[in-house]
Amino acid sequence: MEAHLADEPAPGRYAVHDLLRAYADELAGATDAPHEQHAARLRVLDHYLHSAHRAGRAYSPDRHAIALSAPSQGVQAEEFPPGPERSSPAASWFDTERAVVIAAIRTAAAHGFATHTWQLAWSVAHHLDRKAQWHDLEATQHMAMEAAERLEDPCAQAHVHLSLARAAACLGRLEEARIRMERAVELFAAAGEITACANSHRQLSWVAEQQGDLEGALFHAQRSLARHRAADDPGPRTAAALNAVGWCHILLGQHQQALDHCQEALAIPELHHRPYLAADVWDSIALAQHHLGRHTDAVAGYEQALALFRKIGVAQAEAGTLRRLGDTHLASGRVDQARAAWTQALALLERLGHADKEAVRAQLKALTTNPPCR
Repeated sequence: MEAHLADEPAPGRYAVHDLLRAYADELAGATDAPHEQHAARLRVLDHYLHSAHRAGRAYSPDRHAIALSAPSQGVQAEEFPPGPERSSPAASWFDTERAVVIAAIRTAAAHGFATHTWQLAWSVAHHLDRKAQWHDLEATQHMAMEAAERLEDPCAQAHVHLSLARAAACLGRLEEARIRMERAVELFAAAGEITACANSHRQLSWVAEQQGDLEGALFHAQRSLARHRAADDPGPRTAAALNAVGWCHILLGQHQQALDHCQEALAIPELHHRPYLAADVWDSIALAQHHLGRHTDAVAGYEQALALFRKIGVAQAEAGTLRRLGDTHLASGRVDQARAAWTQALALLERLGHADKEAVRAQLKALTTNPPCR
């Protein structure tokens, strides 16, 4: 530190200049035997893989988990006790270690650790998605796909297709996203991975909706629900599938059917320990109530959803709920409240660089230039 060879940009976090790092690599290559270098890299990669996997499981407990091999002897992974989703140790660890985990994926790919490459990418994928870091998600998953193909592992490829599809969809490439998700469904089904296949159908439903294929969206949501029920899985995954079916019924104008499915999801006890999913369900219930003309109930539902989304810090989902809350306020003649909700949504979407910001800006402009009669 005194020689200015290392910096401490944050307490307990140290960084060195790229030239010093390159010199260290060169020196290790000249003085350490190849097997010693391999063993050292393996220990570091095992630490980050097992730590990231544990963090990912704590961060997204209902995600279909992958299995890891035992770490190298003496490797200690981080532990993550449960906590509120936004401030949980797992979420904080990802926030702190994101750049290091991405660097570990690059290192694993560059040095032929194919299994570590795709499994590290899987472990961090949900965090990158939640944080709207889709370019990082896509870059890491491309490295993961090369590794999964090199391993000739169809289940690994299916997991990577799902994450690449999510990134493609959020970056506006919906046709690519659908093709990748359809491939994930095929691969999981062929491997007999029922839960992963069911979750893939639900993701495929979302992409079909983004494309305007509402009948296709309902079909895949129903397939997801049927597979979860066939697997006798009455917990949060079934709640997510029920919510997806309900959402599709809303889009098709079948609002009472939607409400029935979403209220069934809300009645699943485990849902209330999953704030992100609970917020999604409340948002769906509110939209169904809106279309049924029950605007007071709709506003109450949206407020429940917003409180949960804000608690866990999911800006994109919060923006979507704010947009729909604005619609309900406008339908009730509360123009100022509609403007306030849309203004908050626009600020969030601009911060994320999300394409929907232009649609919200247009809504606000229309509200100013053509105000509805009060």
